[in-house]
Amino acid sequence: MRLGGERLKRDACPLTAAGAISVAAKLDGSIIQKTLGAGAGDTPTVRIGHPSGVMTMVPTVVKDGPDMNKAQVPGVAVQRTARRIMDGTLYIRH
Repeated sequence: MRLGGERLKRDACPLTAAGAISVAAKLDGSIIQKTLGAGAGDTPTVRIGHPSGVMTMVPTVVKDGPDMNKAQVPGVAVQRTARRIMDGTLYIRH
């Protein structure tokens, strides 16, 4: 999967896309759920790997019967990998 605009290549998966992907992974019959295979909906988390790391998504999907069009999504939690944004030395004067 690649996300981005006409001239934009992303090194990470945007949170809005990750939220949608994680919800789709929990909906029976969705393309993503079918691709992941049996047992994909049994865990509460969906891990999304991308060039910058891994995001763990926790979608809350409330299903109203077998029809995925009647499912509700009260929320999606996210846990992202941290990347180093600075490296240096701190000197403290005594």
